[in-house]
Amino acid sequence: MIQVKAYGILKKHLDGKDKAEFSLERGSTVSNLFRKLRKTRSDRWMVVVNGKIATENTILNEGDIVSIFEAIAGGTCTWNLEKRKFSRNAFLAEYVNMVS
Repeated sequence: MIQVKAYGILKKHLDGKDKAEFSLERGSTVSNLFRKLRKTRSDRWMVVVNGKIATENTILNEGDIVSIFEAIAGGTCTWNLEKRKFSRNAFLAEYVNMVS
């Protein structure tokens, strides 16, 4: 089983729940999961698998934790948190680790 956590309005893809479990065939990718979640081509999601930024081609394995977020709009930005600089993607991965 793969655990999926949804944030914000993306919870609608989990029937309003924060998280759900899915069974996928061996070798399935994030793209295969997107089809199960009824993601449309116009949807822009950011995906983190086990605390690391993922792409649609990332292969999922038994026990993985997949977090989905709405894409963040805008250009390049950094945050300075606790004297540490984060790119947007690194910040997202750090956030997922904090809330998981």
